[in-house]
Amino acid sequence: MVAASTVLSAVATIANAAPELQLSDIGVEKAEIAFAATTSSNSNGWAGGYVGKVSNNYTIGSWVNKPDYPVYSMGVYNQITKEVELGLLITDEQAWARMAELDKLELPGTIQPYASYNGGILSNAAEYAALSWAIGPIDAATAASCATKAISAARNSGYTGAEDGKQDAFRHSYWHVLMTKEIGQSQAKQAGDIHEDHNPGTEIAGKMDVWNNAMGIIIYQDHTGEKTESALISLTKTKMNNGLMKYKKDGVLVWTNE
Repeated sequence: MVAASTVLSAVATIANAAPELQLSDIGVEKAEIAFAATTSSNSNGWAGGYVGKVSNNYTIGSWVNKPDYPVYSMGVYNQITKEVELGLLITDEQAWARMAELDKLELPGTIQPYASYNGGILSNAAEYAALSWAIGPIDAATAASCATKAISAARNSGYTGAEDGKQDAFRHSYWHVLMTKEIGQSQAKQAGDIHEDHNPGTEIAGKMDVWNNAMGIIIYQDHTGEKTESALISLTKTKMNNGLMKYKKDGVLVWTNE
């Protein structure tokens, strides 16, 4: 395993000279770099500028972009999400103080350097940290709870295509339906934008996600009926089946009623 200090030193030395250089060019494996970044984040905050790039093309130039906010482990963020769900934390001030307290406990659990499509909304430390700073940790935790519900609902929706398919389209839209209900349009949009920024994919997948995120906000804003989760799932499915959202089929984006 490459030590965090070694990685940071190497990157700081050559980033300005060759920002296009790949991690493999300095003999560092992706897993080693990701681990070094996330495990060093509590002391120096480097992870936020780096992890958003590791899932893309592994360029190192972004290492020099040190965030101005704390980045904790996913163990801390997962605990914050639970405590917000239980009503134990109700203000951002309480949540920030609790994060610092939990950080000292060295909570067990995997530090996930970047998200995966099939369970990865707000499951990486850099993304959660950025969102907490942007909209506050209470709303960030609520967004994470909405993400968990959206992932579950998508898996049970009957739609196939967890990556770029109809299930993917439903997941993104329903997540934004729930977030708009719980934290409002502005906060929901920021959560979606930050998620996309920290999980870059193909150009077509990005366009698909941004569209479906926006549709979820619109669906909730225009809805005047029952607002239970089951009702909102049914509403989102109706909009899906009417072709409001988009998914990838045969390499191009098409409406979800196709």
